[in-house]
Amino acid sequence: MKIFEKARKLNAKLSKRTKESKLLLCICSETKQKFCVRLDRKIGEYGWHMAYAFPFHRTMKNENYINAQKEQLHISSDTEEWNGCPFCGGKIMEFCRCGEIFCSNRMGKLTCPTCNHTDIYSASSDFTV
Repeated sequence: MKIFEKARKLNAKLSKRTKESKLLLCICSETKQKFCVRLDRKIGEYGWHMAYAFPFHRTMKNENYINAQKEQLHISSDTEEWNGCPFCGGKIMEFCRCGEIFCSNRMGKLTCPTCNHTDIYSASSDFTV
């Protein structure tokens, strides 16, 4: 009986949430330093919003992460708080075919800092991560 009561309380607590968040691991195209981008959306909304970026700290390296299966994300818009890459200020996130996500200050012919693949990148709102 106690298990059901705990589950009910947890479910009630979770149902009060108004937004959900995801973290994406990215790399700076200029400094090649890792950083995280937080995506937010209101519960029930389709599109995600770039909310905040912060440096990946070495203490996070040994954390246990749950790897999600490939997921299609739709990026709607940026929040007012969106600060871009913490290292170069790039506010455009590019998704390379190698799976890396990197920052940029412009669109067009760019080189992925991880796999060195050069391609023409353009603004897109749908990504598979």
